[in-house]
Amino acid sequence: MSWPKELYEALALLSVISLVLERIIEFIVANLFPTGEGFLGPNTNSRRLATFLLATGLGMLVAAQASLGLLQRVNPQAGRWFDTVFTGLLLAAGTQPIHAVLRFIELKKDAEKAKAKG
Repeated sequence: MSWPKELYEALALLSVISLVLERIIEFIVANLFPTGEGFLGPNTNSRRLATFLLATGLGMLVAAQASLGLLQRVNPQAGRWFDTVFTGLLLAAGTQPIHAVLRFIELKKDAEKAKAKG
């Protein structure tokens, strides 16, 4: 099975966008919720939840507005809303999950080449 070139291009683009979103979210959280005591202090669950909700919202917004659907590049029958949510969550999660997906595809490709050589 050969992975479409568009998938690699989409994953590279998602990596870049995810990195940019990470920096934007760090800036917003640092300025909106300054470190200190109380409800949104530096190590509180409330701060983590606010960061997660902000990242998820921005990720889904970017995925929807830019039509970044990752699943539809692999399977055109994938539902648009599910694809937008999935891609948005992937963007919100940061660059590590995207690199894991790229590594999985790379390993799969190497296994196919080894199998073809016999």
